[in-house]
Amino acid sequence: MLALFLRIIPKIGPLQALAFKVPPPAAEKLFLASVQQTSGRYEVLIGAISENRLRLVNENFDIGQPTHRGDYWKADETYAKLLEQFSDAPDQISAGPASEHPGIL
Repeated sequence: MLALFLRIIPKIGPLQALAFKVPPPAAEKLFLASVQQTSGRYEVLIGAISENRLRLVNENFDIGQPTHRGDYWKADETYAKLLEQFSDAPDQISAGPASEHPGIL
């Protein structure tokens, strides 16, 4: 119902931002290049998984770099919730070396 209403009303004034605009060819080229780059990276990662050699950096996507305890409150809060969940089921925690999970403990 809302979609029909938004389609019918004229796109003037503050509603002008809702009007669909076809992106220019340059933007389309950038989008397609981005999709191809992402697909290529995905294939590399899938290959690494199948060869058991995948190593992911513990990078915080909000700030674009690895974080340590106390650097970023959102990460600290998330790790605290994760540890609380696993404290009830310790058998679900990976038995890997602590160096693989330095930010959690």
